[in-house]
Amino acid sequence: MAPAKADSQHRSTGSSALGLRFLMLAALSIVLLVVDHRNNHLDVVRKAIGAAVYPLRVVVDAPVTLWRWIDQTTASRNELQLENSRLHAERLITQARLQRYAALEAAIREGHPAELPEIIAVPIECGLAAYLEWVGSETTP
Repeated sequence: MAPAKADSQHRSTGSSALGLRFLMLAALSIVLLVVDHRNNHLDVVRKAIGAAVYPLRVVVDAPVTLWRWIDQTTASRNELQLENSRLHAERLITQARLQRYAALEAAIREGHPAELPEIIAVPIECGLAAYLEWVGSETTP
């Protein structure tokens, strides 16, 4: 039993020495912080450490930076694809309208008694909402 007692005494002595080291490091840190705050003596050291650590920081940030770049590229590509689909649909609608206009113009020319009938296509920018809805429902094939 004697060796166990000596071992426990060694452990308590070791933990108190560890606590003393921690206390000394904490006190030293506080002293350095106060001195540096008042006189800025550690600016040169801080800049040198920053320059030495910068390559490591770049390597550590590389995966996050790469992920952000991939995410932005993918988002931009998706936005462009959606815009392309929307423009394609608009183009098809415009082509259909132009074809209907051409057919309407041919029918008017054929049946109109005048040599030069007035045929004009005018875009409707705004108007009474109820009337525009009625026109849309009556003219949609």
